[in-house]
Amino acid sequence: MAHRRELSNDVTMPLLFKTGKLVINDIDQLVFSDDPDSCRCCPGACECPSGSDYAAPKYIDDLYVVWSNIPNTYSETRNYSITNRLGNGSVAISEQTATLTINGLSGLNGTWAGLLSTSPGGAECVAPDPVPACPYNDSRAGCTWYQQVAIASITGTYEVTRKLDLRAFFPGSTPIDESATYYINGRALAGTNDLVYMWACLSTDAYGTNKVGGFGIFARKTPGGEQMSYQDILGSRLDTREDCTLVRSLSMNLGSGGAPLIPAFPAMMLPITVNTSGDTSCQVYVDTIPSPPSYGAAAPWAICSEVLGSSGTYSLAGCSGSGAESGQTGTIAYDASWSYSISQFDWDYTKTVSILP
Repeated sequence: MAHRRELSNDVTMPLLFKTGKLVINDIDQLVFSDDPDSCRCCPGACECPSGSDYAAPKYIDDLYVVWSNIPNTYSETRNYSITNRLGNGSVAISEQTATLTINGLSGLNGTWAGLLSTSPGGAECVAPDPVPACPYNDSRAGCTWYQQVAIASITGTYEVTRKLDLRAFFPGSTPIDESATYYINGRALAGTNDLVYMWACLSTDAYGTNKVGGFGIFARKTPGGEQMSYQDILGSRLDTREDCTLVRSLSMNLGSGGAPLIPAFPAMMLPITVNTSGDTSCQVYVDTIPSPPSYGAAAPWAICSEVLGSSGTYSLAGCSGSGAESGQTGTIAYDASWSYSISQFDWDYTKTVSILP
């Protein structure tokens, strides 16, 4: 059946009913629906299925996230040494030792309260006084719960020693024998239950003023297994470690005399590519990391169905290994050795959502 309503501009619009029910959805539109998600369930607003979870109004009363068991320090080391001996008795050498240490990660541990706000980073929504019986009449109904991001400042060092002498292959080349310590300044961010980020700049001074490069680390536990990805902020390389037991062949190109193939330690970030051109773009990248609590909506204030919390324990296994190999390619004999060590990285995550009634 259709009824007609006269409007002030002489335009008539039909007011429709279906099976005797008029349904009002969450944005005050008149609709026909048997879907309880399209209903408002306060008395008098609409009829929801009798006996269902939607028959009484529900809303989020509180939201908070707990991060725990994150270690304060994460570290990686790796070393290799390769010596090529030519038939004439001359020797070519390639050696490198690199150590990465990041401190301050335990600052992510703690309880991080959610914020009911008008917008990301906006004003907090305050409960009216008195609080109306129906949540949809509450002034907070248009607000959104935002999960607060755990953010901590990180420091550390990246130390590298390199020795390279290829004059046996290239008589006019200049040997390299250098050591450098780069200082790490940046932030770590725990954003979702399976992902922890680290962004940092590398500087030649401990105060982070003379920046020469940067990197990002993304640690996560995926359904397919553990994974840790590394990317230079300057965009020069991207690498992922999925399993420390993987052993790959790595071609050590030491010149035209040949390139012996040796088993290599798992893919890691090290050695970081250090930019010496004075590019400081990494600092801009680090500074754009959002401050709490503006990191995405968790759930609206008024809901018809429950929004459940979540929890989990995540672990990226630590591992280490070493090896050595000797052989001969044509008239060139070689000796190679290598080792690596990666520290374990764990965290526990719990998101709790309190729903009333």
